[in-house]
Amino acid sequence: MGRDGWITVKSVEARNESVPLYNIEVRGEHVYEVTRAGILVHNNDVCRVNFPVPDAIGFAPGTANSALDGMNAGHAVRHLVGDVIPNSGSLASKVDKFRKLVVPILEKPLKSFNGWPGTTQVRIFIGEVGGRKLAVLVAKEGHLQGKIVTSYFPNPRKLQSLGL
Repeated sequence: MGRDGWITVKSVEARNESVPLYNIEVRGEHVYEVTRAGILVHNNDVCRVNFPVPDAIGFAPGTANSALDGMNAGHAVRHLVGDVIPNSGSLASKVDKFRKLVVPILEKPLKSFNGWPGTTQVRIFIGEVGGRKLAVLVAKEGHLQGKIVTSYFPNPRKLQSLGL
């Protein structure tokens, strides 16, 4: 619906390219205008469109480093230290190694999905490191929104529960 009544979508075009996407949440009415045409959008599922949804939605190329800036490095890296990250060296060197491991996973995950492992809603990105599946969790809300909160190698039982 637009400012002047119903709007008809005449076509939908799939594009095979990365573009910036913004996930906004509106308080109150949950209705907001988009485009110069003033199209009204509501964040419910009244308008169902059957587009194929990929199993893996990642960060746009070149943007995943933002998830590492300002994160609690010690917590995010701790499950990998002594495994794929050496237990020696400075925290900065460990974070650098961590960055090299997780940025490709955030940008081109094998699978990604929403989760709620504790009190914070997260987006879980699954990738492969050394033949093993690695889960990288990025906060979707709160003061760490958009930042990596932890990473770990899920055990076989957990992988099965995640459909992997």
